[in-house]
Amino acid sequence: MKIKNNEITDDDIERFLRKIEIKDLTQCWNYKEYKLRGYGQFNLKTKIKVRAPRFVYCIYYGSFDETLQVCHTCDNPTCCNPFHLWLGTSKENSDDKYRKQRNRSAKGIENNSKLTNENIIEILYLLNLGIVQYDIAKKFNVNQSVISRIKNNKVWIHIRR
Repeated sequence: MKIKNNEITDDDIERFLRKIEIKDLTQCWNYKEYKLRGYGQFNLKTKIKVRAPRFVYCIYYGSFDETLQVCHTCDNPTCCNPFHLWLGTSKENSDDKYRKQRNRSAKGIENNSKLTNENIIEILYLLNLGIVQYDIAKKFNVNQSVISRIKNNKVWIHIRR
């Protein structure tokens, strides 16, 4: 939801500040009220619903391109500390997630995967031999896209080649 600075009232800011827990400038400022998919949701007086981190970013840094995401250096979706927030594209946010290994599927095993660590080692070996992804997928009874994600270090990244 796009917010413009002129849509934010002093009352909005005051109400918002009562909903976060501020300890110091370095720690997360956790949103204590209603959350949707882990992110704090805040209602402006104008009835516009906005994610808490987007609201804080707008307050501290001004309006921004609504196509950008407000990302967290702390990886805590309830955090509203403006010093933990940065703007990024969807791809930049996704790359950050994979780089920090915070995606749920990164280890595979956490998602009740059919594959084991030993399977992954074998799959990586077969990929290095140049075996076609489709054939490897068939052997392990998984979709070819799983093999592609393994090959491109999107999942099972804790297994080193």
